[in-house]
Amino acid sequence: MLRILLVFFLFPPPFILNCRAQDMTYHGVFYSLKSGLSSYNVSSIVQDKYGFSWIATQDGLNFFDGLTFKVFNKNSNNGLAGSDIRNIVYDRQRNLLWIVFSYGGINAINCQTHEIVLHLPQSKFLNFTGSTNLTSVSLTSENKLLVLGNKTCHLYDPDKNKISTLFNGLEILKNDQIITTISDSREYYFLFIEKKGIICISKKSNKLSLLTQDATTNSNAKYPFFSKCTFIKNDTIYYATHEGIFYITKDLKTILKLKTESHPDIFTFDHQNSIWYCSANKLWKSQGLSQYNIKFEPEDNLPSTQYYLSLTFDKKNNLWIGGSEGAIFSNLTPPGFTRFSSTQEKRKMISHLYDVLPTDSLIYLNDLKGLIALKPNTHEYHAIDTSGFPFFLMNLPDNGVLFNNQKGFFLIKEKSASQTAIYQKFPELKKIHGRLIACHVNFNDSVIILGGEDFKGIIYWDIKNHRIFEIPPI
Repeated sequence: MLRILLVFFLFPPPFILNCRAQDMTYHGVFYSLKSGLSSYNVSSIVQDKYGFSWIATQDGLNFFDGLTFKVFNKNSNNGLAGSDIRNIVYDRQRNLLWIVFSYGGINAINCQTHEIVLHLPQSKFLNFTGSTNLTSVSLTSENKLLVLGNKTCHLYDPDKNKISTLFNGLEILKNDQIITTISDSREYYFLFIEKKGIICISKKSNKLSLLTQDATTNSNAKYPFFSKCTFIKNDTIYYATHEGIFYITKDLKTILKLKTESHPDIFTFDHQNSIWYCSANKLWKSQGLSQYNIKFEPEDNLPSTQYYLSLTFDKKNNLWIGGSEGAIFSNLTPPGFTRFSSTQEKRKMISHLYDVLPTDSLIYLNDLKGLIALKPNTHEYHAIDTSGFPFFLMNLPDNGVLFNNQKGFFLIKEKSASQTAIYQKFPELKKIHGRLIACHVNFNDSVIILGGEDFKGIIYWDIKNHRIFEIPPI
């Protein structure tokens, strides 16, 4: 039996006891039946190599191109083997999407043509009782399919079109249920079995070994209650129980527990190796010693009773959440400015934004009432100029930010976010003082083309040589 070690001891240091979860808010987009989803209940979301999303529900498969949904189910012309999808997995090597149904077997869809290229019927995966109820499918490091069902686990080789029972020790499953399974890139399959613990199976010899009968620290619970969520990173196995998130060391001799704010149902990793986990309808992010309670805005578009069922990050590190009432997408950016300005009394000076210019440290807002500098991390801001509506904003590398209004041209120093007169540095701009410059484009490293509302043609500005002149229309 493995030794169970806790990263955080029974009596943690005072500085840990004083650590409280912080709130972190991101902009979120909610998709439901009104958006075109075939069902509220979203069990799994994956992304193919083209960047498109495939969303599994209890009433069919949804292909999402970023704008519209295309639905595949048993009753559609696409002819899936079933509609109640337990989970999906993307096979990048073959460019196939593998779909497992509660009843109906397994389908494979070509992600380029959207054609069903294979159907493995339910009867191929019978257990020792002569029946089965498939629950999940996953890919091994050898790119074979690990098919999990009610008291059964099979291995399917797509290249040989061969299905084999994973192991012969079926007697251990007569009264127990396989909750989930995963394989590493070395030589083992790991089965997480209710009332038993973690079973390790050698890929070479099919030899079974029981890693632990109790992967919890709760003396009142004799057996662990595994969730269906597992994860593998660098051949380290991560899994969740009703006690928290654990991982098995590479030598398979020790199980360690991670610090979490609650008992997770599902979890995953983002591209920065932070752990994201859900408990019922709450989402958390674990980053080092810090725990963050994640919220999304606008809240009025998100269901308060949603129960989270799946978490995944796409290749751009965007977050996708599947739940009991639909799906949530977030690119993990702060909430939009409409919410920012309308809900805070002290920020009502932001009335009508015409232009936004982000720089390395600040965001400049070109508002009807003037020019405003905003710190994106803290949402602190201050007005730089309120003398009139700025006509345009432009970033001048190594110089600052240039803007103009009815009083002329001004330069903003990035560090202090304060305006200074520009005519001493760029005296040529006096020639177009008071002109309604409205747009610009960088022609090359030294030449900027300006356009305006009170003249025809364009203005040619050579910054390096301090020359400026108008070019009339042809």
